Amino acid sequence: MNTLIPLLRRLRLLGLLMVGLSASIALAQTAPSPDGATLYLPAVMGPPPAKVLIAAAYIDSAVSYEPDEAILLWNVGGSAQPLAGWSLRAGSREASFASTSALLLQPGERLWCTANTNGFRLSFGEEARCAWSSADNKAELLSAGLTLNNNGGVLALLDERRRMVDAMVYGASTQAADGWRGPPAQLYTRGLATAGGQVWRRKVDPLSGLPIDNNVASDWAGDLADLAWGRRVHQPGWGGWSREDGLWPWRGAESASWEVAIGAGGAVCADAALSGVGPPVRSTSASTRWSIPRLPLLWRRSPSAACACVSCSTARRRGASPTCKKWCVRQIAEAGGEVYYMAVADDAPKGYKRRYRYLHAKYGIADERRAFVGTENLTLNAMPEPTEAPVGGRRGFYSLHRCNRRRCSAAHAF
Repeated sequence: MNTLIPLLRRLRLLGLLMVGLSASIALAQTAPSPDGATLYLPAVMGPPPAKVLIAAAYIDSAVSYEPDEAILLWNVGGSAQPLAGWSLRAGSREASFASTSALLLQPGERLWCTANTNGFRLSFGEEARCAWSSADNKAELLSAGLTLNNNGGVLALLDERRRMVDAMVYGASTQAADGWRGPPAQLYTRGLATAGGQVWRRKVDPLSGLPIDNNVASDWAGDLADLAWGRRVHQPGWGGWSREDGLWPWRGAESASWEVAIGAGGAVCADAALSGVGPPVRSTSASTRWSIPRLPLLWRRSPSAACACVSCSTARRRGASPTCKKWCVRQIAEAGGEVYYMAVADDAPKGYKRRYRYLHAKYGIADERRAFVGTENLTLNAMPEPTEAPVGGRRGFYSLHRCNRRRCSAAHAF
C-alpha cells in the first residue's frame, strides 16, 4: 500500500501534464500531505485566442470601374490565425481562401484584400495580399469575385466552418447580421467630404492602438455623435494605422530660446508689425537651404514671402505681381533650391480625386535648429507690403525659436 500511493500520484500528475501539453504551464505547490510528500499541479494558461475583424473597407472608389475596392482584416487577438478555408461575403456573393492557403495573420497584423492588386497599389501605395478579381506579386486569388454595394449592405467574415466571425452593416442597408446591433454605420459626409473616395474604418483605441469592436455603428470613424473620435474622414494612401505612420502625434522635448512676434491693431502688415516675423524669417532663409516639407507655406500670393528664400528685395526691385507664383518658384530654383508639386500622375486611371485641396500649414524648420510657426499665411492679404498708408492685414502671431543644441528633433517646434 505504501508503494501504491506514490504511484497513483505520479499517474495523476502525468494525466494533468498531458491535458496542459499544448499550453504554457506553471507549477503550483499544494499544501503538504500527511505523509510529507509534495504534489505539484499544473496551472494551464494559454495565450489569448485570435480575433480577426473587418477593420476597414474601401467601398465607393473614386476610380472608374472601382478596381481598388478593398477590405482590411486585422487580427486584434493574441494568437496567429490561419485563413485557409475562410471567406469574405458581400451581399449574396462569397469569396473564399483556398483550403491550402498559407496566409497567416499574426497577432496585431493587418491584411488588405482587394478586387485588383495593381489598382489597389496605385491608390493605396502598398501591396494587398489577396484579391478576388485579379492578383499579382504572389498575392492570393480568392475563389470568386465580390461586388461592394456603394449605397449600403453587409460585409461578413466567415471561418472555415462557415461561422460568422465579424460583420459590418453600412450605409442604407436594412439587412440584419449576426451579432450586429442597431442602425448601420455611416460615413462623415458634411461639407467637402463626400462618400466617394472615402475609406470606411473603425475608430482606434488611443491607448492600445487597436480597432474598437462593439458590433455597433459607433465603432466606426464617421460617427456623428462622437465629437472627439468620430466625424473623421480617411482616404486611400493616408497613414494613421500604427504608431510608425502617424496614429499618434510625434512628440519631442528640447531646450530652446523662444521669441514671439505679435501683430496688433490690424496687422502684421508693414515692416514695423513684421519686425518679429519678417526679418527673422528672412535672416534664417538667407543662410539656410530649406527642404520640403520643412517649409510648407502658402506662397501663391506673396512674392516677397516666397522669395525670402532667395531675396525679398530682388522681388520688390523687379516689381513682381501678387500672382507671380511661377516667377518666385523660378527664383528659388535658380538659387539652388528644390520645389516639389503634388499632382496626379499622367498615366493614372481616370477618376482620381485631388487628395489635398488646401495647404494650410504655417511653419518652417531650418538646419534642425531654427523654426517658426504661427497663425497667419505668408500672403499679401495677411501681411501686406510696407507702406505709409494703413493697408489692413490680420491680427495674429508667430513664435520663433532656436534649439540650444547643434542638432535637435524636428518635432520640438510643435
